[in-house]
Amino acid sequence: MTQLYPAGSTLPIQPWLIERIQQRLGHKSAAVQRAGHYEQYLVQRFGAWQVFPVKIGRWEREPFWHELTDDLLSLVLAPVLLTLRSGRWKPHDEYVQLLDPSSGMPIAEFPVYGVKLGSDEEKAQWRQARQLAFLGDPRVGGLIAPVYATSAKLVYSTNRRGHPFADDAAEFERKAAQLVNLPYRDFTHRTDGPWFADHPDKPQGHTNGWKPSPWYQGG
Repeated sequence: MTQLYPAGSTLPIQPWLIERIQQRLGHKSAAVQRAGHYEQYLVQRFGAWQVFPVKIGRWEREPFWHELTDDLLSLVLAPVLLTLRSGRWKPHDEYVQLLDPSSGMPIAEFPVYGVKLGSDEEKAQWRQARQLAFLGDPRVGGLIAPVYATSAKLVYSTNRRGHPFADDAAEFERKAAQLVNLPYRDFTHRTDGPWFADHPDKPQGHTNGWKPSPWYQGG
């Protein structure tokens, strides 16, 4: 996919995002108002979107027991099935790795909340994107969106993987103090597989849940 913007460049805050923030601030729900205050804080704190090169989506090993049902036969056969079919590789589109615009080295990994990809075309467009717009601190969290977004429907909340926090300005600042100098290391979970950008085909083998993934770095 053609790069639309130079890595590291900035994009102005769009009117449609400001409109959503205003709508949320005036909402009767306290939870929606809180989300509006958080987004308002990010706009005021960071002022513009920054374009980052990214890797989108990764393979992750999932235990076979996710497929088990609660019927009696399934429960009786579970010990055998779990031994014979210990796991499988599943694509996870919600994981994003931000890369440093200058060096290309990874900065952090983020789960992107609320991504809904219906058609194969939507999945392909999302997975093939090589840059995203980020509003926040790339070592902590914030808002993330495709550079081609034309509405707030494609703006998602996110935080550094393994370090969730409430969408709240005070929580953001507390997390920033903890994470700003924490080095990032990829493949830190035993079930992690490769990124789609590096390994578009499903990994073969290595599904035994008792053993770490071959991409796991340990430590």
